[in-house]
Amino acid sequence: MALADGMVTQLVDADTIENVMLNCPEGHEPHPCMGVEVRPGEWWWNGSSLTAVVKPASTIAEVEASLIAEIKRKADGLKMAIGTALPSKSAEYPAKAAEVASWDAALGGGLVGTVAQTLTAISAWPAARRVATFPYALADAKAFGDTIDKAIARFRVGMTTSSTVPEIAAREAAACAAVRVAKTIAAKKAAAVAVNWPA
Repeated sequence: MALADGMVTQLVDADTIENVMLNCPEGHEPHPCMGVEVRPGEWWWNGSSLTAVVKPASTIAEVEASLIAEIKRKADGLKMAIGTALPSKSAEYPAKAAEVASWDAALGGGLVGTVAQTLTAISAWPAARRVATFPYALADAKAFGDTIDKAIARFRVGMTTSSTVPEIAAREAAACAAVRVAKTIAAKKAAAVAVNWPA
């Protein structure tokens, strides 16, 4: 049971309505609802007249607000599942992406050419330069017991995941816009369910 606009509400199943007792206002005994016209839907128990009435149909504005809220909840859940809600992650992803770019520049920018040669060249850099350019990759390689090219490869996989968050946000915005511009309740509902969320 829940209060809404001064009325106690309860969903009534049309198949079992003869067995349902709606809660009456405080101070009254439960009242059988066998005499209520059987129609599926949500019924409101009117405390002043002790009669059951069908809940008024939602307005187009109410439907729109509800659909947009649901889209935002869905998008937020997807973002949280990726784990980027943590501020530390928000800073980490761009830093790792910068290291991938630095590696690609060293490898393909004519520094030496091959992975082995690039690793040799980078190892000859002053330690301060290596740490400044590849702090995450050096730490990652040390933790995994391999080399920074392997760390960079792992970062590339992470970049695919992190790019999903902006994609979710973009689809969220597009879906909300589509719901807002739709002219009918049916069209708004169709726009809300048509969202193709990233896997």
